[in-house]
Amino acid sequence: MDYAAFEADLDGNIAWIVNALKAGCYKAKLILRRFIPKLGGRRPLGIPVVGDKVVQTAVALILSAIYEQDFLPCSHGYRRGKGPQRAALELSKRLH
Repeated sequence: MDYAAFEADLDGNIAWIVNALKAGCYKAKLILRRFIPKLGGRRPLGIPVVGDKVVQTAVALILSAIYEQDFLPCSHGYRRGKGPQRAALELSKRLH
């Protein structure tokens, strides 16, 4: 199912996912494996189904809201709005 088909019955699809999660019977589908061309060969790319991506995003948002308050301002790993470039910039500023 693509995003357009999922969105066509968005309320029904979300309700089904919520009910399956609450009942403990939600099972992630197999990842669609495609290979993309890269310099020197091909790289595997895993594409989850739309419903699984919705669940992953929802869980990430919930966990971020719970644990964000526990991170120090200097913690940059895997946080929204942070990253290695910003960490390097901050480190450079502190060293100078």
